[in-house]
Amino acid sequence: MNETYYLAYLHTLWLNHSDFFEIFEKNDISPKYIFENMSEELLVKYISSAEKREKILEKYKKINIAKLKKILENLNVRIITLQDTDFPESLKQIPHCPYLLYVRGNLPQWDAFGVVWSRSISSYGKKCIAKLIPDLTKVFTIISWWALGCDTEAHKVAMHSWGKTIIVTGTGIEQTYPIKNTVIFEEIIEKDAGAIVSIFPLWEEPMPYNFPIRNEIVVGLSKGVLVVEAKEKSGSLITAGLCLDLGRDLFALPGD
Repeated sequence: MNETYYLAYLHTLWLNHSDFFEIFEKNDISPKYIFENMSEELLVKYISSAEKREKILEKYKKINIAKLKKILENLNVRIITLQDTDFPESLKQIPHCPYLLYVRGNLPQWDAFGVVWSRSISSYGKKCIAKLIPDLTKVFTIISWWALGCDTEAHKVAMHSWGKTIIVTGTGIEQTYPIKNTVIFEEIIEKDAGAIVSIFPLWEEPMPYNFPIRNEIVVGLSKGVLVVEAKEKSGSLITAGLCLDLGRDLFALPGD
């Protein structure tokens, strides 16, 4: 069995990225050993919260390894950890660096450029995407989150311009959210047009608190970010703030 699968199993048990740093960066121990020797005696060395240890052990009793393994194999998911040479260097620079990435497809080696916008795309926005993305794809991989509106349009134009694109999801890697974009999602994989990336455990639903985390990953992977259109209170403006905080170049289109 792929050794990294054990990280995915542990992740579904309520162990998070901070726990992985605490356990695997500071100790010469493998995910397989932790999983196969799961007990209160073992967990107390790494997890200070008794309540959390209890929940982990409760989930451990019910975990369906066969089902998890089947999902990972059927979707050809790779788990890239901080120790791997292909873990993106730019992500190591962000305050909340993830310990691992779930990846479907192939992470392009080109620099990435983020494109974000509100979900309700305007006709002007579509024209801007159609004009800008084909030229950007000559130099950059287009990266964004996965949502209705501008982001979907950016991924589509990038693919149809023979460019590369990366989708960062706010869910488990096996989910396609929103469901209506499933066709585009699979097209990226089938055409080797880029990758789908998640830092969330399998079966993670699209919870509201996941999306600011996802936005930080988008910025962390990007050399710069273009905000095409945004509401006053929106994920796009949160992403713009993160872009400035992390020292990335921030761009914006003028109004029509």
